[in-house]
Amino acid sequence: MTLEERIAHWETRQEALIASMHGLVDIMETVRDMQAELMAWLQQPPTTDLPELLKGLTAAIQEHSDLLVDLSRRVDALPERLAR
Repeated sequence: MTLEERIAHWETRQEALIASMHGLVDIMETVRDMQAELMAWLQQPPTTDLPELLKGLTAAIQEHSDLLVDLSRRVDALPERLAR
């Protein structure tokens, strides 16, 4: 692989990294907006199915949080992988 090809490859990967960071920001904004809606909704009087709904919501938020942590870990590892 020539130097120009390697640089072009790095540029492509850098653009992919930037795009993934934009995606991460979009996800974080979505989660923030959902949390704001949840807080507004929690101000409403409770219904009889509220405990089960909150358990499901908590599980979904935890799953999204785990996915964000994994994505962050992968993004952090990219520079090392690019150096190979």
